[in-house]
Amino acid sequence: MQAVSVGKRQLSQTLWQVIASEQWQLACVVLILVLYRLLVITAQVPLFFDEAYYYFWSLSPDWGYYSKPPMVAWLIHLSTLLIPVSDLSVKFLSPVLYGLTTLIVARIANQLFDRSTVFWAGILFLTMPLISFNSLFITTDAPLMFCWALTVYLLVLALTHNRWREWLASGVVCGLGLMSKYTMVLLPLSLLLYLSMSPERRRHLRNLKLWAAASIAALVYLPNLLWNAAHHFISFRHTEEISQLDKSWFHFDRLLEFAGGQCVAFGMVAMVVLVVLMVRKDSYRDSRYRLLLSLALPYLLLMCLQAFLARANLNWAAPVYITATVAVAGWLVQTRKQRWLGCAIVLNLAFMFGLYHYHFWQHQLGIQPSPKNDPYHRILGWAAVGQQLSHWRQRYPDAYLLSESRELLAYLGFYTEPRFEQQIAVWNPQHLVRNHYDLIPPLTAGTDTSYLFVSNKPLPSLIQDAFAQVDDLGEITTPVYPNVQRTIHLYYLKGFYGYGHQSQ
Repeated sequence: MQAVSVGKRQLSQTLWQVIASEQWQLACVVLILVLYRLLVITAQVPLFFDEAYYYFWSLSPDWGYYSKPPMVAWLIHLSTLLIPVSDLSVKFLSPVLYGLTTLIVARIANQLFDRSTVFWAGILFLTMPLISFNSLFITTDAPLMFCWALTVYLLVLALTHNRWREWLASGVVCGLGLMSKYTMVLLPLSLLLYLSMSPERRRHLRNLKLWAAASIAALVYLPNLLWNAAHHFISFRHTEEISQLDKSWFHFDRLLEFAGGQCVAFGMVAMVVLVVLMVRKDSYRDSRYRLLLSLALPYLLLMCLQAFLARANLNWAAPVYITATVAVAGWLVQTRKQRWLGCAIVLNLAFMFGLYHYHFWQHQLGIQPSPKNDPYHRILGWAAVGQQLSHWRQRYPDAYLLSESRELLAYLGFYTEPRFEQQIAVWNPQHLVRNHYDLIPPLTAGTDTSYLFVSNKPLPSLIQDAFAQVDDLGEITTPVYPNVQRTIHLYYLKGFYGYGHQSQ
């Protein structure tokens, strides 16, 4: 009996130690915030048209798509297999992945610093304004951030222990990161820069394990490269186009806008501390900060250069803040400035609650909502438009959804019931490849295929002359704000003559 009593007491002490541990406490907070974000999505955040566009991709799993590697489509395919298709099921893995990334960030902090940094680093990352915003939408950043963080963690272990398993695992995860977003390539490049500038680490450049990891990353990524080769490297060409480096250079205003956006994205307090760390010489004498900053600073400077020369979206620097978060939290804990961390997290939470309940606060303050003061204005009203289109979809079940607009094809392809899914066609008389819809087989002349044509404007005569039957089904209108509404023109078309046909 005494042995049983001792055993129970030891088990009780062990359970209490687990519950009291920083990692367990962080895991509980992560779970609560992930569930909270899923509730916010369910209650008030419909799809952005890029998400509906990615859902269309997910219907045909492939090794690549027009503008992105395949991971985001694979994730949506998985989530909509497990959960009935809805706004929530499309977005589901975004907050989940950011929650998992938080736990990995905490592991990096634990490996480089100590347990006292774990909780602070995790909460600072999880409440970061950029993460709070991104968690509401499924984009390529969600798998990229997860793979980036996990690769960094495995590299920290590999550099410490030099074991095959960590090196090879880092190669696999890095390859998956490349299948998520092409900017993942900047992580191994930053690592090589770090190793070349650090005398005690330079020996790793001759390490067979490092190059084996790089080879595995390349092999994991190879299917997407082959897909691009078969499609005239269309994803790479799109990436080049959105960089706009072929246009006018030197934009101080865009650089300032990007820099200001980064202060908002990371949080002003955290950004101030990060800048201090970047300019302090002592930061680079400590191997931990030298590693963390080497994996962040080159990327951030490159994005600033991109903004200066052409343009850079606010989220393009997102992976910077994985190691930046660990560096900021580690330094503030080490120097016993936890009040700064508390202040940063409180401000982050204020931003999060303000964003997630924006319409409530707007109503409480008596502010009239409009497209100019509502960050959600681009995603509102489309479900109602799709609901009205569903009447015509049911009347003409064999008709394809046809449009010139990627936005309309994405939104109405998703929100109309039953969904058009593969019954989508694009009006493309010049046979340009501007998005993934343009890769759909073109319209075929001389068939009886019927179409529901949707547009933001009345039907041009060029399109009207190209069909044997043209029925004006009227306008679909839904209010979004007082005196602001979405209006879609709808036509039933049949008997395609071919592009360039003129009526007699």
